[in-house]
Amino acid sequence: MLRTVGGRAYVGGSFEARFPTFVFEDFWLAAFSDVAAVAPTYADLAAEGKDRFYPSVGGGLRWLITGQIPLRLDVGVPLRETVFSRAEPRLHLNIFYQL
Repeated sequence: MLRTVGGRAYVGGSFEARFPTFVFEDFWLAAFSDVAAVAPTYADLAAEGKDRFYPSVGGGLRWLITGQIPLRLDVGVPLRETVFSRAEPRLHLNIFYQL
């Protein structure tokens, strides 16, 4: 069944744990989990319950370049497929992200 994409109602959350590598001072390892839901209205979110939520998990590397410039390289895996995407690993690169 096709659903509306997007909406004005959003609920989401993230958890991230960072661990020092003990080899290089400016490198950290990370593990994370995210979950989010979007619907036209909050009433739609409540009516559909957990079927509207899409979780993902992953891990990555954090590097503080020259002690000032944050760089993040992550691999995330969606735990549910959607009409528009498969549950396959995805690579994400972020520079100057908020610490």
